[in-house]
Amino acid sequence: CLQMGRMATTLALAATLRLPLAAATSPSWYAIVQPRVHSVRIQLRPDVVEIGYTDDPHFPLSERRAAAMAQAAPGASHVPVLGSGLAAVALCIVALIVVVQTIQPGAVPAGWTETRRLLEEWASVRAVNPQTAACLAAFGMYAASDAMGQCVSSRKRRRDGTMAEQLDVARLLRSATCSALLSGWFAVIYFGMLDRFVRLPAWAAEVDGWLGAFLGCLPVITKVAVDVCLYEPVYDFVYMSMQAILHGRRPNVSATIPKVLSVWAKAPMYWGVVDTINFALVTGRLRPLYNAVASIPWSMYLSQTANI
Repeated sequence: CLQMGRMATTLALAATLRLPLAAATSPSWYAIVQPRVHSVRIQLRPDVVEIGYTDDPHFPLSERRAAAMAQAAPGASHVPVLGSGLAAVALCIVALIVVVQTIQPGAVPAGWTETRRLLEEWASVRAVNPQTAACLAAFGMYAASDAMGQCVSSRKRRRDGTMAEQLDVARLLRSATCSALLSGWFAVIYFGMLDRFVRLPAWAAEVDGWLGAFLGCLPVITKVAVDVCLYEPVYDFVYMSMQAILHGRRPNVSATIPKVLSVWAKAPMYWGVVDTINFALVTGRLRPLYNAVASIPWSMYLSQTANI
């Protein structure tokens, strides 16, 4: 009697939801109800999932997409969905980090004594611990840039008819961790070494005319050449290798080198201009921050390449 009652209830519910008979009599199945106002999922057997539901042409395409999303990530409801809202939050995070790293006590009115005192303390901490400050700033900025990169990629895929995607948190953390070490911690050391070893000789500073102007530009030209021609391919190779390690894979040199060469071939067109501004106009303390801001579009491309 219980079996007959269960079967009758199943068939009645299936008729109400317009389910095919094969799905209704299956030992396990999901039904998706999509009213105009909201969606409700009725789960008859919580321990199993109907495999053929998402591919059944009898159901509307929107319902099949919703069912596929539920099956693919049933426990990821708290993960943000990629879209313009998440991209806006990421941009706000970048702006906040830039303000925190560049704000000075003189930026507030003289009457705000307590705020000025806090800013002076923060400026002293920032000056004493440049690598830690750069590392934390790079982590936040590159995490935000990777989130924006995922939003851009997701938007392109949605144009092809795929459903909305959720943020790949593991990929975001991998990209942020690699960049925090390379573009934060080690960037302070790298820019310091460039300033120490690439200098204008004392005699060149006394030369006048067009020759003196050319000699004055030589340190900037040399730093740009070192950064684009030497540091960039090494950075890309280490970045992609670290991504592979954090992904649980052994670095594959034969597979990584073609990616590095592909990225390196595009580097001079972008980093030639960016580095010229960085080495000519930006102070030494703010160079890692400027580099991180300028790296947002570049890291979006590099992260996408490393995660292909």
